[in-house]
Amino acid sequence: MSYSSTSTPKSKARLESEIERNREEGHWKRCLELAQQLPVESNSQLVQFLLGETKLELFLESDKQSSSSSLLKEAKKHLISCVSGSNTSPLFMDANLLLAKSYYISGDYEEALKCIEISGIDTVTQVEKPLPLRVMKLVAESFAVRGMSLDKGDEQNHEFIITCLTKASDLTIRYLQNIEKQHGPYTVVNVGPILEVAIQRAAIELIESGKVDKAVIQYRNLMNACETQSTLNTRQIISRQLAEIIMRGVSKSVWTPFDTSITTSSGPWKPLRYFGQSLFVPKTREEEVILLLIISEMLASRNVVLDRGPEFHESRIQSLDNVMAVYDLMTIFYTPLKNYVYDMFERAMKFSFEVKHIWFQFAMTLMESKKCPARAVKLFEEVARIDPHDPLPCLLASKICILELDQPEEALRLAEKAFERNNNEALLSKIHVIIGMASALVVEEATETVKKLKSDYAEKAIENFKLAIKVNPSDHLPYFHLALTLARQRSINEAIENAQTALLLNPEHIPTIQLLILCLSSLKQYDEALKLCEAALEEFPDQLLLLYIKAHLEEVLCDDGREVALLTAKHMLKCCKIAASGEQEKVTCGDTVNLTGTNYDTMSLRMEQTLSEVASVDSAPVQIEGMSITGSNAASSMNLGSKKLWNFHIHVWMLVAELFIKLNQISEAESCVEGASAIFGPLSHQFMYLKGILHKAKGQLIEAKICFQNAISINPKHAKALQQLGHTYHLLGNHVVADKYLRDSLKMDASLHETWSFMGSVLDTLGDHNRASTCQMTALQLEATSPILSFNVVPRTVFE
Repeated sequence: MSYSSTSTPKSKARLESEIERNREEGHWKRCLELAQQLPVESNSQLVQFLLGETKLELFLESDKQSSSSSLLKEAKKHLISCVSGSNTSPLFMDANLLLAKSYYISGDYEEALKCIEISGIDTVTQVEKPLPLRVMKLVAESFAVRGMSLDKGDEQNHEFIITCLTKASDLTIRYLQNIEKQHGPYTVVNVGPILEVAIQRAAIELIESGKVDKAVIQYRNLMNACETQSTLNTRQIISRQLAEIIMRGVSKSVWTPFDTSITTSSGPWKPLRYFGQSLFVPKTREEEVILLLIISEMLASRNVVLDRGPEFHESRIQSLDNVMAVYDLMTIFYTPLKNYVYDMFERAMKFSFEVKHIWFQFAMTLMESKKCPARAVKLFEEVARIDPHDPLPCLLASKICILELDQPEEALRLAEKAFERNNNEALLSKIHVIIGMASALVVEEATETVKKLKSDYAEKAIENFKLAIKVNPSDHLPYFHLALTLARQRSINEAIENAQTALLLNPEHIPTIQLLILCLSSLKQYDEALKLCEAALEEFPDQLLLLYIKAHLEEVLCDDGREVALLTAKHMLKCCKIAASGEQEKVTCGDTVNLTGTNYDTMSLRMEQTLSEVASVDSAPVQIEGMSITGSNAASSMNLGSKKLWNFHIHVWMLVAELFIKLNQISEAESCVEGASAIFGPLSHQFMYLKGILHKAKGQLIEAKICFQNAISINPKHAKALQQLGHTYHLLGNHVVADKYLRDSLKMDASLHETWSFMGSVLDTLGDHNRASTCQMTALQLEATSPILSFNVVPRTVFE
């Protein structure tokens, strides 16, 4: 129903008041309905203005925006009609600014600038004074249109463009703050795409003109503005953009702290800002980036569309893209810091059904953090289900099964699944390497009885390493793994050839250097092995496993070898203490070091750490030539933070104690045993084994027997404890039981020549001379190719 020319002034005023209210609240459909009810005869200019404004805003709200849109053409027509009247009309400036906006949308930037110029807006903007809400928005839009139109033109005045866009940004935020102040804290206003772009555009202009430092200040100004419900989406984008700018373009050396003086700036055109003692100000570059990413992630994840209806598909995908962009940045920034924030992925699970990217990142984060390797495998399997063609999730899950979970058969299954899926030539070599590693480990971790049933796996391992070399002959890893497998099979010369090739391809690959040293020692070329070890230590002075190998070489080679080895072992203890305290990150024991052998000592160290934690660490200080470890030090050392370092620390103590025993310095050896007990607890099987060795050296065979029995009760697969228990029974005269335990030891590891020698002595005593002779011959053959340390100590690497 339209109002006639006889409408009362009161009804007309009420109608105009309702139109004004809907304009402020952005209800443009209602505005159009009300504008069409105004009497045209007496309000032709006002009607044309309102119709032009509402149709322009409705066009901007529509999903399909085109410069040929009939709605946009009608809006222009109404606005041109409005400005063609008197230029003294109070609507003249507003209509010209809206017309400039319509020209800008159409891509006619020169006409847009002309309309702004003739509008008379400069007289309003010369003095920054309080403005009505609708006028404030209009002025903000005029600055935005002017700045962006100039930016599109041929002649660009960057300083003026940035000034216009900065004012547009400040006015927009202040406008939204005033709206919230007037209408309540839950009011949400859509300012339109032009102003949303303008808020971010000033900083982008600064970046494009090479003024990154000023761009950072502009972003910080925006972040410091008091937020409203209407600015949350913009804040999410700005925080992410600022974090990305700092990550990419601001190094640690040029980063400057936040300037708190900007919180005191005020004015009717300036946004209200946060200030006060409770304001958190980042003190470092890392703090600022982390804070920005946390803000962005919180806002982005909160706004993800959960409704999976078809009508919400596009908005859901867009909201997911926003979250994933933040997750990517967090992963890129946190990973070098070795800070893996997987709780955010826990929160993301509610909206990540069938979203491969988020599941894959979650799995990668758990894998790198090493917190929950079994769960990481499950996540990779879920990623593999979501994308049945991608081989990488299966490959990474296989890597975890090898390096973290000691599950070679499962690793082999996953690696073969990756092979079936693979159509990527670059991954083929890695897949063959992992299949080879898993096949080799299936054999190595089995007992000697089971190994006969799995002999095909050894051939499969070598075959896959050779296939990997054929696919990618420039990769050092297949040569390294082939050399390690051959060395374990005692094909030493062939192993050395492949290890040397691996070193030529990657001279800094420490496991290959360690393997080559052990191969040389296996050929009894101790001089060459020690020279290579010392040369490697000059390059990598804090590599603990090289020091451990050096100590064993020194014991064999030097005139006063045990004293020299003891000095090296004490140096290792100091390095372990430094590494445990975190004072020196470079100290390393290498990846996946297993000093006690793969196939008989795979019991989880986590269980032993738990057992040791319930044991008392209150003990008297242990003195070893100036080194003191008290109960409190032991407690801190017990929490070394690294399973590998914890394991290594145990074996250094064992080495020191054994060297003291060989030097017949029993009291010092006892101090070592007490120190090991204080650090690792009396319920560690390594500690019980060490204690048994000490009792045996003192001739206390009954006590030694009890200690060895305790060791194998904790870890029944400890081959050396079984070996020593069998020999102790032999010394006690119980040869039948000795035979039983020595057989058990050989089932765990048949490569220990000492065990075969002990077995020969026992069988000879029992009168089985033929078998005794065979055992002694086997012992001699194994000893002839026995390395200074088991090849098990060489860490396996997958992608390094």
